Amino acid sequence: MFQITPIGRAMQINPDSPIGSQLLTDKKVAERFNVSVRTVIDWRNAGKIPFIRLGRSIRYRRESIDALLEKLEISGVR
Repeated sequence: MFQITPIGRAMQINPDSPIGSQLLTDKKVAERFNVSVRTVIDWRNAGKIPFIRLGRSIRYRRESIDALLEKLEISGVR
C-alpha cells in the first residue's frame, strides 16, 4: 500500500484527465464490489485494499481494484 502526501497545497485531480479517470472513490469501489461504502472503508483501514491519499481525499487506482477482483475470482476470499 502506498500513499501520496502532497507538499504545500492539496493536490487536485481533474476527473476528466487520463489520471483522474483512473482513480475511483469509495462509492465507485463499493459499487464494483456490490458492498456498502462503510465496508470499503473498513477494508481500507484493515489494509485489505490499496489506496492513495490525495490531501484529505482517498482514491483507488482502477488497475489495483481490477487486480484485486481478479485475485478474488481466482483464489476466493481468505
